Amino acid sequence: MINAEHIKEFYRGMGTAPVQCCAAALGISPESARQKILHLQRKGWLERVEGLPDFFRFVDARNGDVSPDGLQEKLWRAARIAKNFTAWDLAMYAGVSLEYARGYAAWLVSKGLLEKAGSAKGNQRQAFRCIENPPMQTPRWRVKTAEKDFGWMEALDGAWALARAILERDLPAARAALVKIEQLLAAQESGVGNRASGS
Repeated sequence: MINAEHIKEFYRGMGTAPVQCCAAALGISPESARQKILHLQRKGWLERVEGLPDFFRFVDARNGDVSPDGLQEKLWRAARIAKNFTAWDLAMYAGVSLEYARGYAAWLVSKGLLEKAGSAKGNQRQAFRCIENPPMQTPRWRVKTAEKDFGWMEALDGAWALARAILERDLPAARAALVKIEQLLAAQESGVGNRASGS
């Protein structure tokens, strides 16, 4: 059953999206999605996008634009406390996107502050562990924002086209939208690797 946590994860991944797109992606009615979105808005997880009716955005910083040092402090604290963890664990703890957590973890590995620890139990996600006696001071990863590096609005357009095609039961249009989204995500995946190698 789809609950508010699923909605929150959808918006954590998308950043900004209309209610209809969220509903179509999760296979629920727009009314059900709107009810859960308004609950998340009251809790401070989502906010309305001014000038775009029925559009909401994830409030906590997705890409380091809002207090990047504070986000990295959260990520680094989690890394130091946990024995083994994945980028997903870091993203959930700090309230950042999975891409941002992956990029920060990859950068920490390149700086010798994290070590790869195989795959986490029960899944194929890369696990990490902190080096012994890691520094208390948060390592600062200076990175261009994902919003500038990756065409989030293009991805949003693709997701919206997909949702519209699903609602209209237009299979060729849905396939075309999926191809567009897959191409954008593939380009973004390679971009995260490139950003992680920078300082």
